[in-house]
Formats: sequence, structure tokens, C-alpha cells
Amino acid sequence: MKTPKKITLVLLIATACLFESRASTIKDYQSLVDKWLNLHKQRNQLIADWQSQKPLLEQRLRLLNIEKQRLKEKLAQSKQHNDEVSERRNQILRAQSKLESEQHELALWLEQSISYAHSHITSLPPPLANTWRQSLLQITDASTDSETLEVLLLLQSKRQAFNQRISFEKSKIMLAKGQYVLLEQIYIGEKLAYVSTPDGAQTGIGFVANNQWQWQWQLNNEMPYADFVKAKAMLQHRQEADFIALPVTLEQTQ
Repeated sequence: MKTPKKITLVLLIATACLFESRASTIKDYQSLVDKWLNLHKQRNQLIADWQSQKPLLEQRLRLLNIEKQRLKEKLAQSKQHNDEVSERRNQILRAQSKLESEQHELALWLEQSISYAHSHITSLPPPLANTWRQSLLQITDASTDSETLEVLLLLQSKRQAFNQRISFEKSKIMLAKGQYVLLEQIYIGEKLAYVSTPDGAQTGIGFVANNQWQWQWQLNNEMPYADFVKAKAMLQHRQEADFIALPVTLEQTQ
């Protein structure tokens, strides 16, 4: 009779355990469902946030791409500018080197030209020689290349003008003996001149020999004073131009 009570007790314990196990399982399921719902809620929130921020992010991305492109263009322009600057610098250096070379050549040429001008004065007729001496005094150690060149060009200009005319001069000239004599001179360029004392007592010619200008007196029968006076009158426009035979020899004009 006691056996059924034991069975009933076992059944009750088994049933209690079963209910307790089911309750635990339901609780676990409920926790999983809550977690899933929470995750689903978070997912929806993330999607909503993404949807709301997507236009702004896309706009920022476009702006970043635009800025990136601008930076690329600026870098390209900067590189091109640097290349142009480098090329321009090289051009300037080449031009500077060429200019320095030309300045050196110019300075050397000016030095040689000044030396030539001083050494050539003795071969010029007295009026032109005096002009050259006065002009060369303008060249000093402080003179610039431009100022020196201007003086040298002036010398050549005066020389060319002297050679293009027949001129009459009356001045004191120092002869070979070191004495100054008042002479009337007719210059035919820089290579030949006719000279006479004012009273016609002596006449002569001037010419260049051995890089020296010199006077040579002649007898009046070689160059009549009347011919000299006639030539002077024509140069002073006191007489009409005419042909005059004045003496000259090839040896004297060399």
C-alpha cells in the first residue's frame, strides 16, 4: 500500500523539475528575444542615422574630391611655375655671363682705343690734334664705360668731319725747333696741308711721315704765295670757287 505514495512523490518531484527547467528555458528565450529586439532597434537606429547623415557625408566627400583636385592643379601649377622660374633663372645666368663677357671685351676694347688715340695724336694736323687732346682729358679713372665710349665716338666724329672738308686756320704753331710761329694753314683732310706766313715770306706743306705730322718749307717758286692767297679767299667765300694747282708729291702724302 506504501508504493503508490512513493511513486506519486517521485512524479511530483519530476514534474517540479520539469516546470523549473521549462521556466529556465522560457527565461533564456525571453532574454534572447530581448537582445534580438535591442539589436534590431540599434540596427534600425544606425540605418536611420546613416540615412540622415548620408547626404551630408556625400556632400563632404564631393567637397573633399574637389579640394583634392584643386590641390593637384595647384601642385601642377607650382611645378610648372618652379620649372619656369628655374628656366628663367638659367636664362638670367646665361645672359649675365654673356653680359660680363661683353663688358670685359668692351673694357679691353676701350683701353686699346684710348691707347691708340693717345699714340695717334702726333700724326694728326695741329687743329685736330688739339681737339683730341682736350677731349681725351675728359676720360678719367672715374669715367664709366659709357662716358669713355662717348668721348671716343666724339673723337671719330670730329676726325670724320675734318676729313670731309677743306678748312682754313690761322694760329701759332710750334715748329721742329721749338719756336711758335703764326701761320696760315689750309687743310685738305688730315693728311695734307698748305701753310704760309701772313706776309707770304715763307710757304710750305704739312704731311704725315713716320707717324708724325711735320711741316716742310718750300721755295716760293714751288708754291707761289698768290696761289695760296687765292685758295684762302675761296675758302673764306671772298672769291668764287676755281681750280688751283698746288704742289704735292706722292712721297709727302704717304
